Amino acid sequence: MPSREGAIALPARAWRWYLTASLGVAATFAALSSLPVAQAWLFLAATVGMLGATWWAWFRNGLRGHPAWTLIAIGLVPYAIANVLWYGQPVLLRRPLSVPSLADVLYIPAYALLLAGLIVFVRRSGRPTRGELLDSAIIAIAAGLVVWFLAFDAALEQADGSPGRAVALAYPLFDLGVAAVAARMVVSARRRAPAFWLLFVSILIQLVADMGYSVTTLHGTWRYGGWVCVAYVLQCSLLAAAALHPSASGITEGVPVTGRSRRTLRLGLLAAALALSPTLLVLPSVQRDRDMTVLLVAGFFVLLAMTALRLSRLMVDVETFQRAEDRLRAAEVRYRTLVEHLPGMVYIAELGEQGEWTYVSPKIEELLGYTAEEWLAHPAPWSSHVHPDDLHDAIQDERGAIDRGEALISIYRMLTRDGRLLWVRDEAALVPDGTGAPLHWQGVMTDITDATRTEQQLRSAADERRRLLARLVSVQEEERQRVANDIHDDPIQKMTAVGMRLAALRARVPEELRGSVEQLDRSVSLAIGRLRRLMFELRPAALDREGLDSALRQYLRETAEEDGFGSSVTSELVEDLSPDVRAAAYRIAQEALSNVRKHAKAARVAVRLTPRDRGVLVRISDDGVGFHAPESAASPAGHIGLTAMRERAELAGGWLRVESAIGRGTTVEFWLPERFGVTTGLRRTAAG
Repeated sequence: MPSREGAIALPARAWRWYLTASLGVAATFAALSSLPVAQAWLFLAATVGMLGATWWAWFRNGLRGHPAWTLIAIGLVPYAIANVLWYGQPVLLRRPLSVPSLADVLYIPAYALLLAGLIVFVRRSGRPTRGELLDSAIIAIAAGLVVWFLAFDAALEQADGSPGRAVALAYPLFDLGVAAVAARMVVSARRRAPAFWLLFVSILIQLVADMGYSVTTLHGTWRYGGWVCVAYVLQCSLLAAAALHPSASGITEGVPVTGRSRRTLRLGLLAAALALSPTLLVLPSVQRDRDMTVLLVAGFFVLLAMTALRLSRLMVDVETFQRAEDRLRAAEVRYRTLVEHLPGMVYIAELGEQGEWTYVSPKIEELLGYTAEEWLAHPAPWSSHVHPDDLHDAIQDERGAIDRGEALISIYRMLTRDGRLLWVRDEAALVPDGTGAPLHWQGVMTDITDATRTEQQLRSAADERRRLLARLVSVQEEERQRVANDIHDDPIQKMTAVGMRLAALRARVPEELRGSVEQLDRSVSLAIGRLRRLMFELRPAALDREGLDSALRQYLRETAEEDGFGSSVTSELVEDLSPDVRAAAYRIAQEALSNVRKHAKAARVAVRLTPRDRGVLVRISDDGVGFHAPESAASPAGHIGLTAMRERAELAGGWLRVESAIGRGTTVEFWLPERFGVTTGLRRTAAG
């Protein structure tokens, strides 16, 4: 298609305005048969209007790079001048035209340029098939017989070698050429643009008008203002309207089509061409003319042979088409069977919340309670049935998918015909047009109500489980705190008093009993230390007063001194954690450090606390002997430590993983949210 770069687009309805006005001029022209002068001015106005509209379209409608339109536009210049001379001189100036006249000198190159432009149109339409060439030849031969019968034979008989008769013979020859090209244009198996049909009808009207002019002139019955002149006015109107139409620059383009209407058109044209010669042979004037009779009989047999050849090829084409149609029908049945038995509702819909739906599978009746016909007849079916609380998010999902040029995945609720709420999963792909721009959605809508309810129940159960765990942890910590307080307030206090009494008694007992008292004092001090250790393990006071990092430092300081390994605690926490999360993190870390003491044989242990994803990440690393860490962080047979840590972390809404290898130490890493039992991965997402 020629480029429209630099062209200023015409209004889309300009061709309608022009055609309406021109048809009005033609009707007025026909009505003023008794006023030849008024008819002359209308004829000249139609001619000038055609020339001006065509050249305006050539400049403004992207036709400057189109060689066929350029030839036609150039040819209209001498054609319009010839029209002014042909009609204006004898009617307005009342001066008869000489034969040949200046108008004839202008008409002949104008016809030549028109024929050249039509040939370019045909050549740019693509390579013809053999069937199309046969159809064109049959129609052209039939048209040639008509031209010979109506005009050429009579002109040849009257020709005396003068320039006037030569000119008279030139017009039928040009008309025959135009008819042949027009036949080639119409038999092409392509879907044509509206501008093509405007141009084609204009050519047909011109051929009829030229033939009428030739016949009436040769038989001496010609007069200005008759039906021939009306036909010329119509021809001018349709030609300029074709140039003004928005599809004018793509007039040679068209999608190949087949079908019953195309076959019917071809068969009709072939039948008309074949019946032409016998019809003319019935006329008395033909029967009296031996040469004409011989010509028509010869033409009939030629057309009969060519038509038989064409029909044989056409029958092959029909059989091929029938087989293709049967395969297409079978494929359609398979496709419909597949679509109608899918668990979801298949649809095709225009873009946007108010987009029209062009197809929906029968599954919609089971899904939403509407028949496909009822749904497609609704002016805005989708937006009217999406739950109001979900409509905005669903629209944003669609717009985001369009902007990114990606598939749509959206989850929302819809209202059924009987008022029920239905959760659906909408998955659709963008189908582009010929230029790659998004044209419509093609997707499937699936009922996920049961799955959503099950998921909600599972979430509710998980939330309830977390709440119970939180309560259990809280009760456990409260009980630990109570026991620790009881140990501090009763046994430790009493044991401390016993120790003080033993210290006082040691100075007053005899020398031989002093060793026993000292041994008893050491046992009491050891018991007090063990009670203090037990109290710390139950609930370290630093956990509530100073935070998680201080409690872990204190725990490591005491265990490291006893077990003989180095330790470090690094904290990047800015804000303190909630009591429940603080306690859960401490217990998991305590269990991990207990495993280090029992199994790792480590020389050094490092603990790091880091804020991460609205929670805390705890990493405990040692350089001990290591082990084969299971992928699921489950405890080895006979042990429950790793399993207990993992379950405690997951029930708190977090996760835990273990990395270890023989001889390479062990790393325990876990994450807990800032609020006990809260996760960030369970909210509904809908992405394009």
